[in-house]
Amino acid sequence: MPKDSRQPIVENSVLPLNNLLYQVSHGFAFINKNDPDIEGPHLHDSFEIYVNVAGDVSFLIGDKISPVQKGEIAFSKPNVIHHCIYNKSCMVEHYVLWVKLPNDSPLINLINSQTFSPFISFNEQTKEMLLDLLEKLYLIKDQTDTNAKTLSTAYLLQILAILNTGENLFSKKVLNRTLPKEFSNLLNQIEKNFTNFNKVSDISKEAFVSTATINRWFRKYLHLSPKEYLLTKKLSYAKSLLSKGYTVAEASYTAGFFDSSHFISVFKKRFKQTPFNYKKSV
Repeated sequence: MPKDSRQPIVENSVLPLNNLLYQVSHGFAFINKNDPDIEGPHLHDSFEIYVNVAGDVSFLIGDKISPVQKGEIAFSKPNVIHHCIYNKSCMVEHYVLWVKLPNDSPLINLINSQTFSPFISFNEQTKEMLLDLLEKLYLIKDQTDTNAKTLSTAYLLQILAILNTGENLFSKKVLNRTLPKEFSNLLNQIEKNFTNFNKVSDISKEAFVSTATINRWFRKYLHLSPKEYLLTKKLSYAKSLLSKGYTVAEASYTAGFFDSSHFISVFKKRFKQTPFNYKKSV
């Protein structure tokens, strides 16, 4: 199992947009890529905008993977599986911005106004502007006076606007360049059929690839096990179903869990609340 990930506390409000909440963090540390405590695949109820400042990292979002270089963004939608992959042991620096919006917020259109890409790049001038805005937002995130709130509003809206000026990394054809074609095809098969898979052997039979090879590919390229990946995919889908009004039993069955009690157990272990309580909170 991956390490239990802490859900970000997205609570900072923006004036005059009190329906927009955010949290921002800054990380700077030496990362050993073989550290067993590195966070595994996870998901949040908010948008996550990961911006690399330094370090050799790639990002997995859904079934897509891409290197993320300085000033580039890995952008995860709510309840979509994502995972930072450290390609080597090195110093890593990044900003992470979490944004929570109600479904009827006009800012949803601002974020998604271009054909959605989970990986976005910019020219060098825009990269520097983006990093400068993130640093300013981070430095005042805990201040509550009106001036700080006004500044945070300006910084955050500028950051969200910048997202729509970036270049879709799909167009650069760099997606999956760290993966062999066979493994990329396997991830696509899992994406289409994960609700029907309960064990690695199920994937093996469908894809005509040995379980040993599947395990080796996942460990080598994603630094996690196929079992971890499959479980997180199912939990991600189940959360989206619960948020749409499905009952716990319906979400469990539709997401591919073999019984509701098992689903409730793994859901509570991962998210620190029962599926029913989660359903009531959204």
